[in-house]
Amino acid sequence: MKRSLNISRLIKQSVDYIPVKRQDDFLSNLKMIYLSNNINEARIGLHFLQKNWKCHYRAVRVWERQWFKIEEYFRNRRTLNFEV
Repeated sequence: MKRSLNISRLIKQSVDYIPVKRQDDFLSNLKMIYLSNNINEARIGLHFLQKNWKCHYRAVRVWERQWFKIEEYFRNRRTLNFEV
């Protein structure tokens, strides 16, 4: 059974690993991924997250493990935009 990507679930899972005082900063960095216009911008956001949040590697790992679904999401989103 194929499971779809749920961005809000990824956000919640990753934020659970971040101390409360730093969650706003982390969330603003996450926006570089999930609000990107294309997969290349999202990759830059992931590299930024990996570099700046390596001390909270579990939070970053949530996104790394699901990266193949994120790539698929951007491919499908591009297709959907052309169908309109």
